[in-house]
Amino acid sequence: MASTEFIVALTLLVLCGVSLSHGTQCKLTFRDCGSKQGTLNSALYNGTCAKGFAILKHGTTASIEFNFQAKKAESALKSKVAGSIAGLPFVSFPLGNPDACKDSGLTCPVPANTNVNYQPVLQILNTYPKVNVIVRWELQDSDGGDVFCALIPATITS
Repeated sequence: MASTEFIVALTLLVLCGVSLSHGTQCKLTFRDCGSKQGTLNSALYNGTCAKGFAILKHGTTASIEFNFQAKKAESALKSKVAGSIAGLPFVSFPLGNPDACKDSGLTCPVPANTNVNYQPVLQILNTYPKVNVIVRWELQDSDGGDVFCALIPATITS
């Protein structure tokens, strides 16, 4: 039987390894904005967060890991991203790859009622203004229904 010290040391080593393997991820604060075809469980960001805001730095690539569950099997999913500054109407952000079933860690068809991870990337262009922004991220089914819709507070910095 293993000694208590060995078990404690092994546990600490495993926890440190898990912590290091995730790099600088933070759990994003989000609010549902009309998910009808599924549920967003969590969102992890590869950058830093401060006071509930995701910090988006100019010239970087933001990677988010969304964990969600679709109510029905989905064979095609598309991402739409928009931002709102100071309560103004949402303006679309260009996505290099809006097809959620391609190069995003997601395999389609997505099964119904199963937790899956979607890992899109978003280029933070130098032309974006340095402001606080509410990001609206929608993952839509082939009929345009929101599998999930999340409002994420963020700030763009240089």
